[in-house]
Amino acid sequence: MMMSEARSAAALLRERTRPDETVYVWGYHPTVQFYAARRSPTRFFTNYAITAKYAPPAWYDELLSALEARPPAYFIVMEDDAVPWINGRDDDSKTMLPEFPGSLVVSAREVHV
Repeated sequence: MMMSEARSAAALLRERTRPDETVYVWGYHPTVQFYAARRSPTRFFTNYAITAKYAPPAWYDELLSALEARPPAYFIVMEDDAVPWINGRDDDSKTMLPEFPGSLVVSAREVHV
C-alpha cells in the first residue's frame, strides 16, 4: 500500500465510521488508522507480532479475544506487504490470513481502495 492509498482508505474510514469506532488492519500499515484517527480494538495494531515465527500462541489468542470482545467497524486486509526481515515470512498478509487457527471472522465491513 502506497502512502496515497493509505490516505484514501483513511478518508473513507473517517466518512463511514464514528470517532468512537475501531478499525483493525491485518497487515503492516498503521498509517491507515493514524490518518483515519481511529483506534485499533487491540494492542496489536499490525499483524507482524502475530505472524512472526517467534510469536507465542498466546499473542494470537489475545488478538482473537480482543476482536471478539470489541469487533471493529472495519477489518482491513493488506496485500503485497511481505517483510521477511521482520517476521521471517515471504508471504503477504492476505496470503497468511487463512493459515491461522480459530476465526478472525468478525462483524465488520469491507473497504476497497
